[in-house]
Amino acid sequence: MDITGSVDAATSDGKIEVTNVSADKILKLKTKNDDMILSEVSIKGSIDASISNGNIEVTKVAVDDTLKLKSKNGDITGTVKGSYDVFSISSNASKGKK
Repeated sequence: MDITGSVDAATSDGKIEVTNVSADKILKLKTKNDDMILSEVSIKGSIDASISNGNIEVTKVAVDDTLKLKSKNGDITGTVKGSYDVFSISSNASKGKK
């Protein structure tokens, strides 16, 4: 699915799963008490994903700018496409693994 513009999605007590999506600006995701899964996602801008009491899993994620993943009481795992000199990665896990 190709999206023109930005995506801002938030939920409470629910899983967020984004698969086979590309967007030309920003992908911002926030949830608590469940997991977040991003698979085959390509963003020309940045990704900002935060979760409380759940895990973030990324698989074959590509960004042109910044990939920011934040987890409180959960793990951050996965793979990122591209070279580290193309974008910056920031991850933070409180009471979990990154």
